[in-house]
Amino acid sequence: MTTSLSDCGLYQVFDEDARAVRHGCDQEWYGTEWQRLSGCGPTTVCNLLWYLSRTRPAFGLDRKLAGKKDLQAFMEDVWQYVTPTRRGIPTTRLLYESALAYARARNLKFAPRVCDVPEKTADRPAWDDVVGFLNDALAQNLPVAFLNLCNGDEKELDPWHWVTVISLERATDGARAWISVLDGGAVKRSDLSLWFRTTSRGGGFVFFSSPTTHSSHGRVTRAVPPAPTPGAQAPSSQARRRSSSRAHPGYPPPAGAAGRSCNPPPVPASA
Repeated sequence: MTTSLSDCGLYQVFDEDARAVRHGCDQEWYGTEWQRLSGCGPTTVCNLLWYLSRTRPAFGLDRKLAGKKDLQAFMEDVWQYVTPTRRGIPTTRLLYESALAYARARNLKFAPRVCDVPEKTADRPAWDDVVGFLNDALAQNLPVAFLNLCNGDEKELDPWHWVTVISLERATDGARAWISVLDGGAVKRSDLSLWFRTTSRGGGFVFFSSPTTHSSHGRVTRAVPPAPTPGAQAPSSQARRRSSSRAHPGYPPPAGAAGRSCNPPPVPASA
């Protein structure tokens, strides 16, 4: 059984420089070396917002996104808010909080929904809940941001990296599932079940929905509380512990991470 976005073709864009059709934004389109090394998080946010703007006019993204140059300008705009740290964007929370900052600045309306896969196996959601989360999003025609901190035995994923999930294929018995993702301007297929069984650091998933959208997978699919208004009292540390089992920043760099990694080298002094 397969659940996918209703029109994945919306992600096709002609790359005038390469003279080729690309699928989704590519972090290699950024202007600086640092951005190209660390930019998978903001690139993935661009993919999510781009699709929402094409399929939900009420979303409010008032800008032309008709070609590569338009998308490059959009990517630079999103970068101002979804800005990688020296370790990239290694948590779902950092991604959705920075995306919400962009939404407030551009008067966009969406509610992030999150499913974390923590490092500790005992803290992880059930396999069926992870698959249910992805199925819920795609059935609503919503792409999903996927953070992979360690790809385990799945060789089709890069470690310490964000990609955009556009399709989910499930085996009849539910024990296995495969995802199609946008990565580097291409569509790639990965074994999600193999990743889930073998990843040592975990990761997580985020999608942006209407604030009124609700899901049946309440334990792991949760609307993120809205950002507090200026002057509002922040939640207590005890409340934060109760409401979140998220992976925390500070993982050691994955050995051998390279290429389009969210764990780039230190920022150059001139950056």
